[in-house]
Parts: sequence; structure tokens; C-alpha cells
Amino acid sequence: MKKLVCISLLIAVSFFLSRPASAQPVGLGDDPRAGLVSAGAFVGLEFENPDHALLLGADGRISIGGGNVEINPRYVFRPFEDGSMQQIDVNVITNYRLATPGRFRPYSGVGLGINRYLFDAFDSETNVGFNLLSGARFAMRSGAAYEPFFQAQYTIFKEAVNSFTLVVGASFSLR
Repeated sequence: MKKLVCISLLIAVSFFLSRPASAQPVGLGDDPRAGLVSAGAFVGLEFENPDHALLLGADGRISIGGGNVEINPRYVFRPFEDGSMQQIDVNVITNYRLATPGRFRPYSGVGLGINRYLFDAFDSETNVGFNLLSGARFAMRSGAAYEPFFQAQYTIFKEAVNSFTLVVGASFSLR
């Protein structure tokens, strides 16, 4: 009898202490609250410059609230021989709501990019461009603090070589 009471008590306590399970993975962009959603880092390639294609960067997401629209500030750094390239982007992203949401969370957007080439032996060069981007985030289990993503971006410059980049990275929840 004493064993049965202990086991029953243990089961009752476990119900109160356990977290509810979710059948669907919850993405960072699914939170309806406005404000800073996530910050992350990425690594990728720029295809217009095959000699020095590797780039690194930082990525953020700011929810406008209630909807599926986010502001996406980004910083990109690409080192090359005798200089480097830095780009600052401000994009507006639309997260697509799928009829049966799973792990795959697609998005697309547009934005403004300011690209600066810094040369060791020459003057620097600054260009302003228009960004077109598309990608997907992969929602992890409910309550996960990170979310991997893949993104393709094409930046159109008026007086410079246009830039096509592919990046992979991870965003970390700030909520």
C-alpha cells in the first residue's frame, strides 16, 4: 500500500512539473509580439567574385507585431587581398504562413544595401543598391533557443558589379 501511494504521488507531481508538449515545431517568427526576435551569424559565398568568395556576417530580426512582417538588419564582411568589402543591409521580410506548418518556414523580402570597398593602396568606394532576397528558416522543437536558416540575396548596384550571395547560418532567440 505504501509503494502504491508513493508511485501515485510521484506521477501526480510529474504532471505538475512537466512542460506541455507541442505537436508542431514553433518558429521564432511565430511569436506575435513586436520587438527584437533574434540575432545570429552566417557564413556564405559571393558568386560574382570567385577568387575571394567567402563572406561572414551578422543577422537580426525585428518583428513589427501581430503580422508576418519583420525588419532584417544585416552586416556582411568579405576579406580579400589588399582590402575588404563591408555591406550594411536593411531589409523588410514577409514570412509565409503555410497551410500545414512544419519545420520549413519560407520568407522573401526587399531592402536597401550600402556596400563599401576598402582598399589598402587606393581610395575606398561606396555604392548603394537594392536587395532582393529569399530564404527559409527551419523551426526546431518548441522552446528551442536557435533556428538555422538558408538565404539567397541579389543586390543590384547602379555603378558597380551586382552581387549574388548564398548564406547559411543560425539565429538565436532574444525572447
